[in-house]
Amino acid sequence: MSKYKKSFLAVAATTSLLICGGLYASQAGGLFSDDTKLADQLGATQTSAAVQKLKANIDRALEQQEAELAEFYADYEMPAGFEHEPMETIPELQTQIEQLSALSSKEAETTPVTVETINYEEGFFKVDGIMSWQCAWMHEAVVATEKHDTKARDHAIKQLLDFKNSTDIEYFPDYDVFLQDNIKPLENNDTSNAKAFINNGFTCPESYKVK
Repeated sequence: MSKYKKSFLAVAATTSLLICGGLYASQAGGLFSDDTKLADQLGATQTSAAVQKLKANIDRALEQQEAELAEFYADYEMPAGFEHEPMETIPELQTQIEQLSALSSKEAETTPVTVETINYEEGFFKVDGIMSWQCAWMHEAVVATEKHDTKARDHAIKQLLDFKNSTDIEYFPDYDVFLQDNIKPLENNDTSNAKAFINNGFTCPESYKVK
């Protein structure tokens, strides 16, 4: 069975911010009477800038997701009872925010802060929706096959076969292999490959698993 993966990867760009309170304190002259206070303030300022950078990254990603999923919902209909679950935040970015927010003033003064931002390629979130759509219709085809409901099985299979005519097929260069390995056997009432694909824990949402 082929490994059918997303066609897009998030591209991470790394920006390093070195918080060095001592250096700034030595140049500050008489602005502050307490060097520690100055270092803490500068550390907090740098940490705050890093947090804002990450929050802005999350906002951009969620805005991109909203726009691309609007296209997805306009072009594709999920089977009854299924919904695509969009990301509410970006875990890789949110974790960094939490780690930075947990730094004490002293740690912010002396700790090098590395911020890893994520840029999603155009189409990433629409492809994510399409993959949920494919998994949902495959689930329907498997369940219908096991219930010997030929009409429902054929309807579900048709959704997946007709996707070859979509302009979005360009994102799925191995789609013919996917159909041959996982969908065609359903026409002969063989659900083993399709069920293994759905249940592999890698491609399809957990809630789509077939018992």
